[in-house]
Amino acid sequence: MSTEPRRVRAPRAPAPSWWSPWILLGRVLLVVGPALVVLCRLTESWWGSAPLDEGGLSTHPIPGAAFLASVALAAAWPFLLLPIGSPRWSVIDDGVLVAPTVLGTRCVELHELVRAGGFRVLGRGGDLFVLRLRDADGHWVLLTRSGQDDVPEAVRSAVLALHRVHPEAVSPRLRARMRLAPVPPWPQRVARTLVTCAGFLAYIGAFFVVLGLLMTVSGQLT
Repeated sequence: MSTEPRRVRAPRAPAPSWWSPWILLGRVLLVVGPALVVLCRLTESWWGSAPLDEGGLSTHPIPGAAFLASVALAAAWPFLLLPIGSPRWSVIDDGVLVAPTVLGTRCVELHELVRAGGFRVLGRGGDLFVLRLRDADGHWVLLTRSGQDDVPEAVRSAVLALHRVHPEAVSPRLRARMRLAPVPPWPQRVARTLVTCAGFLAYIGAFFVVLGLLMTVSGQLT
């Protein structure tokens, strides 16, 4: 009988049940949204003769559904197309971060981190901090977290270990967020705030660009 110690796997924490519908909704939107846009284009000769309402919009349900789908796709495209997850429904199994996203499950080896960073996103209900992790195999994931406690303990330990060996692999903003570096001078803080605002404005611009493209494809804009 073997006397080697048995390796104990870390317990798999259950994902909160309230988040699973959101991932499912994102996957449904990713499939149904473009389908409605294409359907609107293919049936333009059908609904184009429908009467208009007081606002000049077609009263037919197909262009209305395509418009709502276009707005949803334009607003949520980063969460649909990027590997974005959350610590609240992610689990850490045997040193591996397992994060469900709309595009599928992403796995990152925490003990093989080679890069860690983060950035702040402006929002109405409070700022959102996005944590970026990449391991030696090139697997990467974005974790979103609101509030001050934005770095899970297991991830924090992995980032601390990376910082001790390769401090340059941890971005200055994440070092400041985790209090691994002194508070930067006010000009640097102002510059970071301006960059955050510029990123928010870029997102707003991308929203209207994507919305315009989808409405053009659907035939609602000519």
